[in-house]
Amino acid sequence: MDIEKNRANRQTEEDFSLRETLNRYARHKFLFLFTMLIAGAAAVGYLLLSTPLYRIQSSLVIKDEKKGESISLTLKELDFLDEQKIVDNEAEIIRSENIISKVVTRMNLNLGYYLPDQWGLYQPVFESSPIQLEIIKANPELYKEPLILQLGKDDMSIDPGGVKGRYGDTLNIFETARIVVRKSPLFSLPSPKMKVICSDPEATTQQLRKSISASTPSKNSSVLYVSMLHPSRTRGSAILKEIIHEYDQANIAEKRNQTDSIITLIEDRLALIGTQLKKLENKEETYKEEKGITFLSDDARSYLDQASNNNKELVDAEVQLTNLERIQEYVAESGTVVTPPNTSLNDPVLTNMITQLSQLEMDRQKAERKSGPMHPSVLSLKKQAEEMRSNLKKNIDLQQQGLSQRIQLLRQSQGRLSGSIGKVPASEKNLVELMREKSIRENIYSYLLEKREEASLSDASVFSKMRIIDAPYGSIKPVKPRKLVILGMALLAGLLIPVGIITLRDALNRKVNIRYVRENLGFSVMGHIPRMKRFEYVLPAGENIVSEQFRWMRTSIEKGNVDQTLKVILVTSPMDNDGKSFVSLNLAITFARWNRKVVLFDLDLRKQKLSSIYPTAPAASFISLLKGEIKDPTPLIRKIEKDGNVHILSGDMPLEGTQDILHQETLEALFTLLKKEYDYVIVNTPPFLYFTDTFHIESFSDLNLMVVRHRHTRIRLLEDMKHFIDRGSMKQPAVIYNDLPTNELFSRKQLKSYYHYQ
Repeated sequence: MDIEKNRANRQTEEDFSLRETLNRYARHKFLFLFTMLIAGAAAVGYLLLSTPLYRIQSSLVIKDEKKGESISLTLKELDFLDEQKIVDNEAEIIRSENIISKVVTRMNLNLGYYLPDQWGLYQPVFESSPIQLEIIKANPELYKEPLILQLGKDDMSIDPGGVKGRYGDTLNIFETARIVVRKSPLFSLPSPKMKVICSDPEATTQQLRKSISASTPSKNSSVLYVSMLHPSRTRGSAILKEIIHEYDQANIAEKRNQTDSIITLIEDRLALIGTQLKKLENKEETYKEEKGITFLSDDARSYLDQASNNNKELVDAEVQLTNLERIQEYVAESGTVVTPPNTSLNDPVLTNMITQLSQLEMDRQKAERKSGPMHPSVLSLKKQAEEMRSNLKKNIDLQQQGLSQRIQLLRQSQGRLSGSIGKVPASEKNLVELMREKSIRENIYSYLLEKREEASLSDASVFSKMRIIDAPYGSIKPVKPRKLVILGMALLAGLLIPVGIITLRDALNRKVNIRYVRENLGFSVMGHIPRMKRFEYVLPAGENIVSEQFRWMRTSIEKGNVDQTLKVILVTSPMDNDGKSFVSLNLAITFARWNRKVVLFDLDLRKQKLSSIYPTAPAASFISLLKGEIKDPTPLIRKIEKDGNVHILSGDMPLEGTQDILHQETLEALFTLLKKEYDYVIVNTPPFLYFTDTFHIESFSDLNLMVVRHRHTRIRLLEDMKHFIDRGSMKQPAVIYNDLPTNELFSRKQLKSYYHYQ
């Protein structure tokens, strides 16, 4: 039962706290309405002024064998320098500064043309621009401010500068800049005024590069999606198409440069081998003529054929060993992307290992740029690359050892053949040596001729490594700005801004509020005095909300005073202007209207507000009373309510006369007399945290009322007040909360009902 009861209590407290929080914000509904209207208007203005952007996109297939896209065997045979692309790299290449800058220059994307609309606002025009501007020579001033052109049928003027000229003339502006303005094929004069913005080509390149995105649908896909945002579907599609074309041409140009370099190298080698071969042929012919040798014997010819075959195998093994040494140089350096040279490898396993190592290093560099060098994924890729590099080195070492042994065996075989050739007659022996050398050169020459033909075929048939799936196209509707999102964010901001302002104000505010009083003081609230539309120091006797609250406090005190022991009510406050004099006076009047005999004893000797409202005793007499020189206070008491029983005991007192005049014996005698004559003695005292008077008087009171004022009393003073009360420095404390907004005390329906008048 206790658990259920505690749970119910907690639920009630949470509901109350939520209700209080909602009410705290609901009281500022006009602020919410205002900010939402402002935010909504700002959003609508932004949507009207912003330029709609369309999404321009295209999809490509990059021929990547690793991801399932490869060329046919026939094309491979024609393109012996085939180098498959890595899609992740191509995504960066297609939006590289080199490619984008060429497109910007070719299409003059750093020039923007604008025509005024019906509202006088300049709107961009693309294909329908009536003129075309060409920058012959630029300077920094040209890029700082737009050019305003006044167009005519045959001539125009340009501001700033007031330069005038005819279409097609070279015009000097900003001292050193030179431009040419020409009529476009669609020349017309929809408006005599036009604006042209000239931007720095480098800045335009960077801006366009940032707007382009290239991505793949999945890690194993060879499809590349390229997209960008642009105000014009047609112009944006043309720009993206030109970027893709430039990317394709750059790949083809790179491949042709490689092929041309190889052909040049082969041509140089062929020229050298051809010269050597021609010399050997002349030498062979001369030797045969001198020795009269026409045919070789069968043994000599057999030795010559064996030597030729052995030498061919030796050349092939030495070429393979040289290729392995070149690859070893690329593998040796750690932390770099391994790109195998254009060499012929007979081992597909070795080729596959090199490709895997290259991919691991590229993945590591990409992850390192994204996450940093010490990220676990980067360290893992680095470890995998080192293991692959180690395995690759071992594989190369093994193959080098095998080739070295094979070369050694072939050279030994060559030595044996040379010994066998030595057995033939000397004349044939020299001829065999000469023909063997000639055979070696012929084999090399034939090999180079074959490779030159392959390179020529490859150069003549450079194939694109890219295939366009979808040509660039634009979205039907603009994708930015997103109207619903903008409006939703504006309305949300209209809600959150007041919440933030109210929350921040409450967090920074060190003035009291009703929630703080209820949650932190720890003692009862005797009454709530609503804020008055028009302040009246003395409340009228009629029906009104404030008078009703005083009657409510009177009833509460009366119910707690059944045995008639509660006589002296002390009214004080933590600081000045909290309303304690107002509460003291009207509480006394409210008791008097209930046929209670009340005396209002004004002991706020520093600031006697009541003395300025009602006629009081002379200052000298009042001081004499407080000092004990006058024993009977009756002559000094004045009646202040014609139709009631309210009396006031007060007097004007100069500031210098307020020090040390309150004596306990005198006060005890005064309160004893007053309690005999009156039903209630209401004592108005100075702020008790400022002066000690209240602590002298408090020992004679039966009820102590602390008046705190909404958004006026400092919370720090309330904390000090609670500290004093918790120490037992003041008995039977209660709070009267003054100047509380009526909407925090009553609902709108209650305020409009016929029970309340104000």
